[in-house]
Parts: sequence; structure tokens; C-alpha cells
Amino acid sequence: MIFGIDLRYATAAPHVRLFYLFLLVTSCFVAARSLALLRRLIVAHGGKKIISSDATRKENVNADSIANLAMAGKIRCGLAGEILIGNSQLNLEENSLLQLLCETEIKFLYLWEGCHIDVISIKSLALLTLLLSLLLVPYGGFQTFKQIFSERTISGQWALIQTTSVLFDRVALGMITCAIFYAIAIFFERLIMRRRAQWQYCYVSFVTKNSTEV
Repeated sequence: MIFGIDLRYATAAPHVRLFYLFLLVTSCFVAARSLALLRRLIVAHGGKKIISSDATRKENVNADSIANLAMAGKIRCGLAGEILIGNSQLNLEENSLLQLLCETEIKFLYLWEGCHIDVISIKSLALLTLLLSLLLVPYGGFQTFKQIFSERTISGQWALIQTTSVLFDRVALGMITCAIFYAIAIFFERLIMRRRAQWQYCYVSFVTKNSTEV
């Protein structure tokens, strides 16, 4: 039993077994994509060397590592428009830094779009799970009633009640799975939007500051 729902895979009809298998496969997929998103958006993948070392050293800084740090929310903008990595200021020559940030913008957008695609795929799976759950009622209703009525010595009315209970359990399982998927998608969607807004603020602030000075 899962969430108080009685699941009988061994005696279930083929279409119900396929539905359970679909839920298992999609749950594994969503779990894998969620772990990948957490690694990308929380852990500074590829940027640990910059944080742990001197951020002012040019050899430690490149567009890929800064883009990864920005996706993890490790890049901040100071009050004077300077770029901060952790607690260290990114101090390079003005032209070099501007070129580096332009390259980082491209890398960041590429990483961000990849995360956005993962979020959309999780949302799409949530919708597909909901639709398949609802389709179980019209598609498998009669088959479930026939199976219950033939296997048990009960009246047709009682068989109808048990059929309704079984169908409700299956739909409830699908809807619970759908709700979990959608909640995960909303969480990551909000997180990637925050990361993009944070990076755009830093990038535009620095570019505007340097354009004004020129």
C-alpha cells in the first residue's frame, strides 16, 4: 500500500500494470532531473576553485566557471557595481573583465536554458500523469467491474461500489504523483528565475557603470 492506497500489481489488468510502470519510470526520471538541477542550482559545480582560491588571479577565472557560479547564486553585485564572488571581488583589467562577462552571459544563458528545459519536462510529465490517471476511469471502468464481479460472489451493486473504490485509488495515486511532480517543477522554476534575475542585475549594473564612465 502507498499513501493508504491498495495496489495489486499481480492481479491488475495489463493497462493498469502499464500505468504503474509509467509512474515508476517517470518518478525515476523526475528524481534524476531534480538531483541534476539541485547540483546545478545549489552546488557551485566547476567554480569551487575560484571560491577557495584568490579570485583576483586571472588564471583562476574563466567564463565557464563564473557561469556555473552564477547559476548556483554565488555571484553578487556590490554597492559600487563591482562583481563579487563569495566574499572576494573580481578584480581584473576593465577591458578584460568586460569581455569575460560578455562571454559569461552567453555561457549562463546556455546553462539556464538547459535547466529551463528540465523544468518544462517535469511540468509536462505532471500533466501527462494527470491525463492518464483520468483516462483510467472510462477506459478501465468496465473491465475492472467485470473482473471484480466474476471473481467474487457478490451482487452487481456491491461490485459497482468496489469498482468505484478501486478506480478512485488508482486515480488518486496518479493525482498524488502529478501534484508532487508539479510542486517540484514550481520550486525549480522559481529558483531558476531568481538565478537569472540575480545574474542579469549584476551583468547590466556592471555594463551600465562602465558605459557611464566612458
